Amino acid sequence: MKYLKKYKIFESKGESNLYGIHDWIEDLKSWEWSRTQNQVVNESSLKKWSDHFIGEGYYEKVVNNVDRIFEALKKVDEEEIHMRMYDVYDQIPSSKDKWTMCCVAYGDVENYNKPDRNKYNGLVTVKNKDSKDRLRIIIHILKDIVFPTLYIGTWPNMMLRQSDGSYYVTDKKWQCQNFNIDDYQEMGIKSGAEFDTDDYKGRKVTIYQHDID
Repeated sequence: MKYLKKYKIFESKGESNLYGIHDWIEDLKSWEWSRTQNQVVNESSLKKWSDHFIGEGYYEKVVNNVDRIFEALKKVDEEEIHMRMYDVYDQIPSSKDKWTMCCVAYGDVENYNKPDRNKYNGLVTVKNKDSKDRLRIIIHILKDIVFPTLYIGTWPNMMLRQSDGSYYVTDKKWQCQNFNIDDYQEMGIKSGAEFDTDDYKGRKVTIYQHDID
């Protein structure tokens, strides 16, 4: 596939109609992983491409959820927690840093109904509870919605969206909200199937039933 100059989630000089879902995920990662965070994020563009790639209304759902999270985080007294942690910190070697910080916990969707102790497997730090932290959490959630629709299989994995229609999401059937693995059967996606990869060791992608599930 050939790409024109991409329209980023950052302030951009121009816009291209050839902007695919993989381009968007790379832009999302670029901002979230930025250490300086000096790029100006265009929130209207975030919403536009979320409506296009994920589905209309989902951006608002994510934003409303994140706003509720931040309202709760603002009530947390980190200094009081830090003081109560002294007994724990005393057990940590003096060469180690000790700090207390708010975080947002996340987990895989299949663990949604499990007890809290089994539900979460990762944390995103929220150091300042400001607009940049808020946007970072929004982008993190958008990425987690999109990414499972891009690849299948454990590493090395295979790119699912290999047609122009699925890559550029030219029809609502290709939106994340309507993602259906059965739409990719014509590619031979089924349990036990093997595919060649570009991996330099010549490894193959093997599709298992749990990948399809």
